[in-house]
Amino acid sequence: MAGLSVHPVPHEIESLVREAVELLKPVAAEKGVVLEHHAKDDVPEATGRLGRIETRRYGETQITFYGTRGPDAPRSGESQA
Repeated sequence: MAGLSVHPVPHEIESLVREAVELLKPVAAEKGVVLEHHAKDDVPEATGRLGRIETRRYGETQITFYGTRGPDAPRSGESQA
């Protein structure tokens, strides 16, 4: 019987975010991107035309929202309440 083996591989989160946004560019520019990551990961402030508009932390998990930033859009760490 074949088994599944998982091997952790070091990765560069910033380059992974940029690659994902590039692949999703047509949808990302219109809808935005939500990234779930470890709170210690250093994610980019902006990539292409998308900028970080909000960040929420839940324990060691962090959710970062990217979207097209307008002049009134909240900056990182600000809530859209």
